[in-house]
Amino acid sequence: MKNHLVFFFSVFTYISVAQGVVYYNFENCTVSTSYEKLHTFDLFGNGNPGCLADWEVTNGTPSIYTSQDNYGSAFEGNQFMFLGVDNSVIGEGAALKYNFQSGKQYQITFARKVTPSNKYVNIDYVLLENPISYTYNYNIGASPVPQIPSSGSLVVKSETNVPSGFWQIINIITPVLNSNYGRIWFRPSYSNLNQGQVFTLFDSLTIQEVIQPDYCISFDTPLVTDKMHTFNTYGNGNPGFLQDWEVTNGTPSVYNSNDGFGPAYDGTQFMLLGVDNTIIGEGAALKFDFDAGKQYRITFARRNCVQGKFVNIDYVLLKNKINYTYNYNIGASPVPAIPSTGSLVLLSEQMLASGPWQVLNIVTPVLQESYHRLWFRPSFTNYNQGQVFALFDSLCITQFRGEIQNVSSSENHTAILTYPNPANQHFRIALMGDDLIHEVKLFDLSGKLLIDAEINHSKEALFNIDTLSSGIYLVNVTTSSGKRIMERLLVNK
Repeated sequence: MKNHLVFFFSVFTYISVAQGVVYYNFENCTVSTSYEKLHTFDLFGNGNPGCLADWEVTNGTPSIYTSQDNYGSAFEGNQFMFLGVDNSVIGEGAALKYNFQSGKQYQITFARKVTPSNKYVNIDYVLLENPISYTYNYNIGASPVPQIPSSGSLVVKSETNVPSGFWQIINIITPVLNSNYGRIWFRPSYSNLNQGQVFTLFDSLTIQEVIQPDYCISFDTPLVTDKMHTFNTYGNGNPGFLQDWEVTNGTPSVYNSNDGFGPAYDGTQFMLLGVDNTIIGEGAALKFDFDAGKQYRITFARRNCVQGKFVNIDYVLLKNKINYTYNYNIGASPVPAIPSTGSLVLLSEQMLASGPWQVLNIVTPVLQESYHRLWFRPSFTNYNQGQVFALFDSLCITQFRGEIQNVSSSENHTAILTYPNPANQHFRIALMGDDLIHEVKLFDLSGKLLIDAEINHSKEALFNIDTLSSGIYLVNVTTSSGKRIMERLLVNK
């Protein structure tokens, strides 16, 4: 089978969800005057905090503004949350109280915009066990940006030097949590690339629990004291608890937060795959049955931890085991080539730079064949000298159940955006790529046809759903080239 680069970061893709969907578009606050808008969240201000009873101030004076307040239109409706940053230490932040439970996984989706033009801002999205305590400084009319607590917190996404521009959708998939958390913190902070104030706007926030994954590992159990070569029978580790994994090359290991490679993403331990030069390195494959006709979401955290270094990483589905020979003379083994048959490359990351942990969310296409392994394959880039280490943590695999999500290969790619999702009064469909919309049908879960619209070969289409009740609906799009794409739409009234 020919290898294709077939990956899709699911910005608008929703999988089966449990109860407890939370949706905020900040429209319920009555903030009709500038006097009322300022400091809406804050007990020090004169706003209406009652409509934001689920929110806490973490620093400064978060506000609710409208599309008429010179910051541009809201993403949906007329109002949005406004968090400003004044300089390198002073800013505004807010935390939504929500019960994130241990052993579960969550999808957090929202719209985000930075303004004014030619500005940049850093933003952390952090799960917290406890409230952030802060003191409002009347002398400066603000309060410092608090540090992220060293315990009782989990950074689920960090954005660095986010430029000003249009509204963008941010979609965060958490790992399966090892602890309970009671809130999510929106924490803008200053970027040294700017002078003056920077404003970050948020709208249309949704939090929902995703279905229990079919496989998860955080590499935390049991505690590995003989860390070196944990996966490998040539080493002195404890390969028993990694019986679902195979070595593809080198000597993959499990290390912990005290071993000089930085903290784990979640918990205390992580998988370490090193690369020594252009041909020598370490790789590992998880044994997992990916069935033909099915589609899967693969979520994990990864990091290149060597400052100033770069690494290439391929994520590959395999039918068969990778056979390799350990070379005692060099104490390692070469990076195997990706097989020309029996493999499917889901994602290739080129020149991954060193930096903080990041969560990858890969959605496979509907598989045409069955595969039995997921290979993590770091390789060297010629721009480096010396060793590079790629760290992996909090891996989960979930099979889509219910309607299939259409993800095409890069050779024939059509991606659908359905937004806002959840929707209230209307929703819009947009196609990415060269294809056009021909027909759109909307069904409820009983199969009843609610919308049947023929579109005049447009890239976008807008639909009014005033009469629909809250619930989950299915959107069926037929393109001008004859492709059929199915999406879920969540309506929240």
